[in-house]
Amino acid sequence: MNTGTICPHSLPGQTPTRRRRGGTYTIRYATLATMLLAAACGSSNDDDGGDGVPSPPSVGTTTDVSEPAGSGSGGFEIELVGWSRAPYPDGADSVAIGFGGNDYVAVHIRACIDADADVMPHLLRVVTVGDYDGEPFNTGNFQTAPVVSPSGFEPPAPGDCSEGWVYPAFEPGLEPATAVWLDAAGAHGANRSWPLGDPYPIGPLPLFGDVLAAGDAWEVSDGASWTVHGVTIAGADDPLAPPQDLEPGMAWVVIDAVYCAGSSPGTIHENLGVVVDGWAGRGTPRTVESAIEPTDDDGCERRPVAVAMPEGMSVTAVTGTDHTSPWWRIDPPVEVTG
Repeated sequence: MNTGTICPHSLPGQTPTRRRRGGTYTIRYATLATMLLAAACGSSNDDDGGDGVPSPPSVGTTTDVSEPAGSGSGGFEIELVGWSRAPYPDGADSVAIGFGGNDYVAVHIRACIDADADVMPHLLRVVTVGDYDGEPFNTGNFQTAPVVSPSGFEPPAPGDCSEGWVYPAFEPGLEPATAVWLDAAGAHGANRSWPLGDPYPIGPLPLFGDVLAAGDAWEVSDGASWTVHGVTIAGADDPLAPPQDLEPGMAWVVIDAVYCAGSSPGTIHENLGVVVDGWAGRGTPRTVESAIEPTDDDGCERRPVAVAMPEGMSVTAVTGTDHTSPWWRIDPPVEVTG
């Protein structure tokens, strides 16, 4: 039987299994029991679709593998695939997904469960970060909303594997050195940890969930759809720039999008957002009203959406509502300039 050792594993060039997950922008600061209850009740409606997903960028070696995958207890395996730091520049708090003043990182994990495993699947997502000795910074404080463009981690069903992201939050000033799986049930030989190693380089990150190319349509409610054709950067005098003033160091990212109303003319379903250097930005999407115009397709109109983002970053994807799937990959990335 496979047994539950956490295996430090650097997998450059591996194409990930795609998973799908939604979420709301909340931080869970609670006791371990409360956190586990929330995890147990989370959605497990996963989707393994999404062709054309790029392989993860190369990531530095985490550590030597001391035991082969699956050599511990419990009939499960967990692998650290990589991790990422928030790339936002200083002073860009207005566009970062918030953690109530805490710092945070994104940890990319992969997990498998044997068909006859004696672990509850939701326990596999209880991953945080800690110090060099593997002492966790907390008892599993994490954010359920995706803060990076890939979808969050959804635990696999018995006999299956899945991968995705968890988003540990911790007090400012702490420097995470290890990823830590918490033995929350106290039945699997105590916590396990492994060195984080080098983070993913700034730029595109591995994508999970429904991944679309420019020109692909996203079907929403009542037969309506959004189609993203790309992004541009609008200067101050550009007709695509909204009339609102920008903070210093910010620029308008304009999503070239077409909306088709379906059976609900006059109603706009869902919205769009942008991903910069792999992380979903919190900027408020604003329709460029002056640029709305009908297309050749009946019931469709060009409907550009502008979002303020920090200069010096690059747009790597466009997101659906609330920074969840689908993801339109922007390749090559578009630099945000003033």
